[in-house]
Amino acid sequence: MLNSNKLISVAIPTFNSSLYLKDCLNSLLNVKIIGEIIISDDCSNDFEFEEINNIVEGLNTTKEIKIYRNDQNLGAFINKYENIKKCSNEIVYQIDSDNIASNNLPNVLGTIIKDREEYFLYLPSKIYQFRKYPKIAKLLSIFNNKYKVTFTNKDFIFDKDIIKKAIQEELKVTEDKNLNWVLNSGNFIVNRNKFLEIMKNYVNENVRYPMDAVAISYFWIENGGSIKTLKSLRHFHRKRSDSVSFVENKGSYESLTSFRNKFLELN
Repeated sequence: MLNSNKLISVAIPTFNSSLYLKDCLNSLLNVKIIGEIIISDDCSNDFEFEEINNIVEGLNTTKEIKIYRNDQNLGAFINKYENIKKCSNEIVYQIDSDNIASNNLPNVLGTIIKDREEYFLYLPSKIYQFRKYPKIAKLLSIFNNKYKVTFTNKDFIFDKDIIKKAIQEELKVTEDKNLNWVLNSGNFIVNRNKFLEIMKNYVNENVRYPMDAVAISYFWIENGGSIKTLKSLRHFHRKRSDSVSFVENKGSYESLTSFRNKFLELN
């Protein structure tokens, strides 16, 4: 049953990523506006799943944390769908288990609760890239821009028309990098019911999306929504050599190209 209070759910999908989970959880535990944290494990091996339980049991917190495990590996897209489906609050922050939330998260979530705009998929306006030490990466970002990627310097709405123009290179929409980074950034904040309403139409256990974040961005736009990067929304983004984009490099490129073409076909 969906709660109507002014609390946020956090959805954390995991798959053989227990090594990074504690850092992610610690960045969320003191955020009072977070009412629950829901972990959905995509059938990790037994050791990994046991580690997840050990990490949660070892936390010094009264925060409600629930752990679920899929009977089989469903892939990132369906796991995120199931993860958000298990949340009980109106607004959900989906953050990947290897990333770390920014310390200004309470203010960001409070603003979104006041807005209550169900047709926005809220994405970060910037990310701090790191491998092991997020605080050092943030400090170094002052001197070296490889540690910080800025998509937009203000709140910015990406609708269907703007995205199509950006793909056709008729419009420069990002400060650093390009539109692909925005579409693939993930770690979004969203209205739970609207997300489930849209994404349920694409849940198919026989279909995998190597770039699930791009798939979510496309499905959202295809169904009349808009992407909004928030100036104040950011997170620490862990760079991993075993991430999907590295391991499935060819498949990721083909998936991205396919979705870019699909964007251009939207009426």
